[in-house]
Amino acid sequence: MNGENPTSTVLDKDRCLVCNAFSKGVHNKCRSCRACAGKKVLCKACRFEKCKSIGMALKRSTYNYIKSEDEGNIDIDKKISIDKKDNKAINLLTNLNILPSINIFPNNISVDLDDIIHRIKEIFDKEEVYSDDKDLLKQKTCFQNMKNAIEKFSNLLKMNSYDIMPEPNIKEIERNILFWRRYIILTAEMLQEIPEFSSLPYQNKIQVFRHFWPFWYILFRVWRAVEVFGPHVDFPCVYLDDNGFVKLLPFNDTSPNISHDGIINVAEHMNPLITYLVDYIFTPLKTVNPSIFEIAYLAIQNLFTDKETSNFPEIFHERNKLLLNTSCNELHEYYINTKKDGNYVQRITNLMKVFFSISRLIEQSNEFSIIGEILEHYQCNIFKSEIAPSVVI
Repeated sequence: MNGENPTSTVLDKDRCLVCNAFSKGVHNKCRSCRACAGKKVLCKACRFEKCKSIGMALKRSTYNYIKSEDEGNIDIDKKISIDKKDNKAINLLTNLNILPSINIFPNNISVDLDDIIHRIKEIFDKEEVYSDDKDLLKQKTCFQNMKNAIEKFSNLLKMNSYDIMPEPNIKEIERNILFWRRYIILTAEMLQEIPEFSSLPYQNKIQVFRHFWPFWYILFRVWRAVEVFGPHVDFPCVYLDDNGFVKLLPFNDTSPNISHDGIINVAEHMNPLITYLVDYIFTPLKTVNPSIFEIAYLAIQNLFTDKETSNFPEIFHERNKLLLNTSCNELHEYYINTKKDGNYVQRITNLMKVFFSISRLIEQSNEFSIIGEILEHYQCNIFKSEIAPSVVI
């Protein structure tokens, strides 16, 4: 299998939309090689991930090739590496030499992390109404359950104002943390609305929650901005809180209480993060302009991971495989019967690029990153708590 991770692949009209190998074949109305067209009932992007998960290795380096007239004749001297740029952007997000500048931030907010965790425990400790796993395996309704839960979640976060902060600054950081305090509780309540989640034992809920909430936090904030301003918005931005949005521009602050050098130091650490959000998450998501069905699909792919998990009952793994396969089929039915779009592989490919980009961002965010330092300053260091983000459960 020749190709690369969907997060960094540059596709063209003569390449397989799944693995990026040279191909002029068309299967199911989509450009694809024979290997990737093998499983018609599965999402093509998922097909590629399944190939990797069973041990197949990429044979070609990560390059964007400039193709000659003969598609089989690649001029090696003309190949352009895109790995360095991608890896540099990702690696800049963590393990940086952060100066004490953050310590001079004013601390005007109060976040009781212990109280937040206690409330989450109360939500997950509620009596489990949906306890029969066998029945859940028979019901193929997870896609609809997730969509309904997302709709309820979105409605609870009403927009009181559509004001847009011109650039990220200290005030934006504080509003972000205050919003997170509300967001994290609503996310726990949202998941409890999903029978496939609420039927899990408490400890397993916490494990899944740690995996899901950081992913959903990033995805929802970007999606709401695209949803409100549309795919033709001429500036990148994200949802900030009930009172508006913030443009994804270089960090800047004019507070007289912070030195110019302090602002520059913080900006050096924040701006790579902002650039990553724009290039790898906001822009591709804006291009797709996803519906709530597609957002629900991404949420399911993250929530019911098929990665190896510990301390979970065997039924969990069996059910997750079924839920992931079923969600793929339901999304295909949505494209064919509702959206009336038979050529949808490119959309799914772009959605999965966003999916993996968010996962990479979470992987780079830890207590030693700029995010961890800021949260430590505001005494809200989630990385040292029971709900610390987890990329792989």
